[in-house]
Amino acid sequence: MADPELTRRLRDYFNRQIPWLQTRVEEMRNLQARLDEQGLESVTETETRRQQEMAAFEEENRLLLREWSQSTAVSSSERAEIEALAERSQALGEELANLYDAAVAGMETQREDVRRSLGEVLRGRRTVRKYGNSESISDLGSDFLDRQV
Repeated sequence: MADPELTRRLRDYFNRQIPWLQTRVEEMRNLQARLDEQGLESVTETETRRQQEMAAFEEENRLLLREWSQSTAVSSSERAEIEALAERSQALGEELANLYDAAVAGMETQREDVRRSLGEVLRGRRTVRKYGNSESISDLGSDFLDRQV
């Protein structure tokens, strides 16, 4: 026999999850601004907390879904209402997943840019060290001509 409160609990679940997902979508859309304003450490802490919140939603969803799939005492209008909420939640979840994918791709690009820039800096440092150990051009006089160029 189905829990008479199942529809109410599912409605409550989705009425908490949907606004949470909307907030996450906005946070991910503004990720770069958040990084610029708050810094990496603060954003990382927030993301860790959000992952824990998401895990709690997933666990609650798993338990409610099991009850929902076994339930036979839910009216067709209640099923339609819950299915509409579930579809909205799923659409937001997919949008959030796409934003995460885009953020990962953007960060991969930034990582490669930093790696390339670091290589250029290291080459420049080696060049400076190589020429820094020789006599200073100013010590050679104003008539010095570097014939190795």
